[in-house]
Amino acid sequence: MLIARIASAVVAIPIIVGVIWLGGPLFFALLVLAAALAARESIALLQPDYRAISELFATGGTLVLVAGATRGAVGVLSALAIVLVANLVAYTLESGRPNGKQSVWPNSFVAAVYAGLPGALLMIERSWSGSFVLVLGGRLAFDFGAIWVLLILTTVWAVDTAAYAVGRLIGRHLLWPAVSPQKTWEGTCAGLLAGAIVSFVWAPDVGISTGAGGALGLILAIAAILGDLAESALKRHAGVKDAGQLIPGHGGILDRIDSLVFSVIVVFLFGTIVGFA
Repeated sequence: MLIARIASAVVAIPIIVGVIWLGGPLFFALLVLAAALAARESIALLQPDYRAISELFATGGTLVLVAGATRGAVGVLSALAIVLVANLVAYTLESGRPNGKQSVWPNSFVAAVYAGLPGALLMIERSWSGSFVLVLGGRLAFDFGAIWVLLILTTVWAVDTAAYAVGRLIGRHLLWPAVSPQKTWEGTCAGLLAGAIVSFVWAPDVGISTGAGGALGLILAIAAILGDLAESALKRHAGVKDAGQLIPGHGGILDRIDSLVFSVIVVFLFGTIVGFA
């Protein structure tokens, strides 16, 4: 399991960093693909006994959410409204059938938002503009929005990695066994520290003080852990270990973006408050 996780990361991380650097249509396409796959997994967790209409609207709604990000926050809000109406239509159609499932629309709406909103906000954050540019190796120049996306991802990756490694090595006290039987307080504390350190290091590259960077990293770490626990609760309810089997050693797409769901929202709110958005 550990070897598979490492091998998947070694292959995926350079590709993801390269796509972030390029931005534009390729970055958008990657988010659309990830969001569509995540929507299928989330509706399988939320509505396993009825998937035809709900999966259609969850996936379609996710694509609209990500596409809405190209017009910023207004586009995301408009997309949310479209997805809500589409799912209400699905609910109405299904309710008129014999033995129709009354919970179709709320579950498929949640699936679309849960899977699509992180991608939509990442599109917005990737478009942020500023005077700071990060040059690696004298060749790769990451612009302001790309640096912020890298800050989010590396912080969340550090939280996940530290929590997993320390939890396996010295973890003794379970964090919340009813939701996640393997997460420990020792691993959680390591994740919080790792998140604060990584964001602290990034701070000068995004034009904020190191103190603000450390504080933001701590908040991002908390958001990442809460996002992980939220998906664990969904899997627990569905009675499955992983949301999917797409990524060797990691499970499905949802198992990889669960920590990002709340984290990208935190950074988006932060950027809105300080004027990046």
